[in-house]
Amino acid sequence: MRRLTGKSRMESADDWPVEGLLVHVTGEGEHGFRIVDVWESEEAAGRFFEAISPILDEVGIKNDVESYPTHTFVR
Repeated sequence: MRRLTGKSRMESADDWPVEGLLVHVTGEGEHGFRIVDVWESEEAAGRFFEAISPILDEVGIKNDVESYPTHTFVR
């Protein structure tokens, strides 16, 4: 996160380098670390992916992104 934003952790949607984040959830399980983001559009998710992909490659994180359309979002 520090390479992406200069901050050590994200605390609000305003901390993200692109607009459009609705939800960000992370956690670690027996099969590794999982991140779930919900974006307002595919375009917003794409802008974030473009920003973070070079950093993931640089630090050796394998990027296995799975994308699904949202059917229902309750806030």
